[in-house]
Amino acid sequence: MGVDLMEQGPDGAPLPGASPPQGPPGGSTSGGASTLRRNLASLATSQVITWVLALVWTLVVPRTLGPADMGLMVIALSLTSLVAVAFSFLTRDFLVREMVREPDGARRLISNALLTRLFVVPLLFLASFLYGSVAGLDGRAMTVMYLMAGAAACLMLMEPALAGFQATERMQYIAFADVGNKSLNTLGAVLLALGGLGVVAIASFTLAVALGVLLATLFWLHRMLPLGVRPANVASAMRRGRSYWFVGVFYVGYLWADGFMLGVMAPEEVVGWYGAATRLFTTMMFVATIVATASLPRMVAAHAHSDDQLYAVARQPFEWVAIMGLPIGVGLASIAGGLVPLLYGQEYIESVVPLALLGLAIPFMYVNIIVAQVCIAAGRPRVIGWLLAATSLVNIVANLALIPFTQDHWGNGAIGAAAGLLLAEVAQMTLGLVLVGRRLLTISTMARICGASLAAAGMALAIWLAQDVPLIVQIPLGAVVFLALIVVLKVPTPPERAFVVATLRRLARLPVRPARRRS
Repeated sequence: MGVDLMEQGPDGAPLPGASPPQGPPGGSTSGGASTLRRNLASLATSQVITWVLALVWTLVVPRTLGPADMGLMVIALSLTSLVAVAFSFLTRDFLVREMVREPDGARRLISNALLTRLFVVPLLFLASFLYGSVAGLDGRAMTVMYLMAGAAACLMLMEPALAGFQATERMQYIAFADVGNKSLNTLGAVLLALGGLGVVAIASFTLAVALGVLLATLFWLHRMLPLGVRPANVASAMRRGRSYWFVGVFYVGYLWADGFMLGVMAPEEVVGWYGAATRLFTTMMFVATIVATASLPRMVAAHAHSDDQLYAVARQPFEWVAIMGLPIGVGLASIAGGLVPLLYGQEYIESVVPLALLGLAIPFMYVNIIVAQVCIAAGRPRVIGWLLAATSLVNIVANLALIPFTQDHWGNGAIGAAAGLLLAEVAQMTLGLVLVGRRLLTISTMARICGASLAAAGMALAIWLAQDVPLIVQIPLGAVVFLALIVVLKVPTPPERAFVVATLRRLARLPVRPARRRS
């Protein structure tokens, strides 16, 4: 949200049933737990850096712009994201799956994706014009709309390159693009905000950074995989990818519909409150994003052998996100009352309740992300597509009812938008587990998730009892209580503990010394 556009074997042995991913054209992939650990470390390192940058951005930019201008940027991003996905027929998930299965066709697929997306760019500006005309936006607001449409176009053209890096397990390039985008955006936005240059200058800088990162990713991609200038079989690729496009449309539709609908039914200031809450909410999606990004190529490769192998490989990331989503989501909801005024100031105090509701949605969304990746890896995009269609319907109906109700009763339609998203996530998880849960939810898995749920409840109780102390005490207290409880309840397995230690050593670049043998 805001101006950030980069936010769409534990024990050293091979993962159960996994085979090494197919190598990229012109290179090779080692496979195994070492590759997984390296990719997770690259993505996690970039996330730590971008977290710090997001904190700096949050402390300065929203306070300077105010809720109304924040709301304008949220509306612009919601609209252009919806249009971009609606006409991006060759989606990132489709590209990743096809390139893992048929590495020799990667060059043609990426060229096709870039070509089709180039024709969509004018539609982003047309949609901005039509919305501005209907909403009666002034010249300043329309300038912001057009600038953000240009930034969204750069992101849309960047996705085929990111798909190439993901399919070949070159996650470091995804990390470079993410860190570069957020570093430059944070630095520029903070300086422009402190200089009093306003939302137009920040939107202009966002477009400039998006263009620069786009050129960098295309350059890296061309060095790894030289692109052809005459794409072939575009119509065939679009036919094969239409089910994945169906998924993408409904996913982004329900994810961004609340911000778009809120912009129609409530003042821009209310959209700004919701934008502040959703920025913190989307920042917390890092665990599911990292695990899903690193796991998808492996799940695709496993499915090439059998369905049983796919679910054997998918069970581990499923358990990881289901367990880790609980403390993150419950913790965010527990500290929302102190976090919002600390980061944004009293001007955004109405963001507290929406943020708490969005925090409660995080555990459900984490599970939904992995379930969707399993369906994509299994070549069943229509299943997840219909699931997302049903979820979108729930979200739209809930927003139509809850936004006006909360706006009329409490002057804060953002509460209704957040509640609608929470209901949609619960509905999607319920339906998703009905479809694939019997293959993922073993007795051991359910026992571990129940243990993590009890630990998250204990963490929330500890934070509530310490509500009168500063956040700097509440947060580590909650973390210590959760970690202690999951150890007592035996939630982590020995291989997972070993994997965490090995990954932390890699992040810290500590040498791993072999144990000395006793004489």
